[in-house]
Amino acid sequence: MKTIQLLFILSIATTGLFSQGIEFVQDEWEIALEKAKTEGKIMFVDSYTTWCGPCKKLSKQVFPDEKVGEFFNANFVSIKLDMEKKEGRRFGSKYPVSAYPTMFFINGDGKVVHKIKGFRAAKDLLKEAEKALSKYDRSEEFVEDYESGKRDFDFMLNYVTELNKSKKESLKIANDYLRSKPDITKEQEVQFLFAAANEIDSGIFDQLQENKDLIVDMKGLEVYEDKVLEAGTNTVYKAIEYDYYDLVSEAIEKVGQNVSKDKANAFKYKSNASYCRDSGNFENYLDAMKEYGKKICKKDIKESKWAINSLLSSFKAEKENKKLAEDLAKNLLKLEKNFDNTVLYTKILIQNGKKEDAIKHLEKDMKDMKKKGEEVGPYEQILKRITQTR
Repeated sequence: MKTIQLLFILSIATTGLFSQGIEFVQDEWEIALEKAKTEGKIMFVDSYTTWCGPCKKLSKQVFPDEKVGEFFNANFVSIKLDMEKKEGRRFGSKYPVSAYPTMFFINGDGKVVHKIKGFRAAKDLLKEAEKALSKYDRSEEFVEDYESGKRDFDFMLNYVTELNKSKKESLKIANDYLRSKPDITKEQEVQFLFAAANEIDSGIFDQLQENKDLIVDMKGLEVYEDKVLEAGTNTVYKAIEYDYYDLVSEAIEKVGQNVSKDKANAFKYKSNASYCRDSGNFENYLDAMKEYGKKICKKDIKESKWAINSLLSSFKAEKENKKLAEDLAKNLLKLEKNFDNTVLYTKILIQNGKKEDAIKHLEKDMKDMKKKGEEVGPYEQILKRITQTR
């Protein structure tokens, strides 16, 4: 019981700090809305209060979830608003809230396309998010003109873009358009390929790859690599859905041909781990995560946090997961020593039945900080709560 109490205390301190969950922007909501419009996304708004229990539960259990983060970060611009503060009150004057939490999905024109009230578990929130995307589906606006034979470049570019945003099949339409040998410039052809190549296991992507130099000249290397990783990730999702590992292998191979070595290696280990996790293959998952930790996380803060979150949320009953998470959290402290990472490491030590080690670690950190004249108040509070449960 004491261990559970400690973990509850520490979970509050570490909520949202180490997971790769939803990335909430810190802008004013009008700026976030403009950003969503510019990026062709929907704005997701979590309207909450500090005293709302279900709001806290969402922030603690759901928003940090890895799968929730992956989906929301790809499709939405997300913002949290305390409805009792100035920014929240301004938002509430335009979008009234009668219960907490209330979550809004708002398109770039400021129209609410979907709204939900109350707590939702991760899988249920994902379903609601998919509903929001389906309601924002603009691809239907193009169907009649397409079927009547409209094929000018701007129309086709926008149609394929909207199909991909709505998670609808676009490859046949894109391929048919290119096979028709449209009267477009080379730059337009490349622009179309860039918009259409949403999966790496496709002929469209192969054509994109053939034009890499021109795309890099037009958009820059980083944008090109991000596109490759996005297409590769979509193919891995498809491999998981159809339980077909050959697609993972193809994605890893093509990503490796098109991005930097470090990015390619990170993609390889994460893809293998994700596939094994979702197929329930613990042994191969752990092997992939060990390699990922050794080859990537040793020197990368962001990747370390992703790995720790994955280990703590997958195959939770397995001791090997927790031990590897402990090792990675210890290394994370070497890369970036701060309060958040210290509390994370302390939490994992306690989960692994090493409360005395956690106390010693905190005491040592505090001693070092005092010598440097740094503030140790937050550490003292955590240490006090831990020692009181001895």
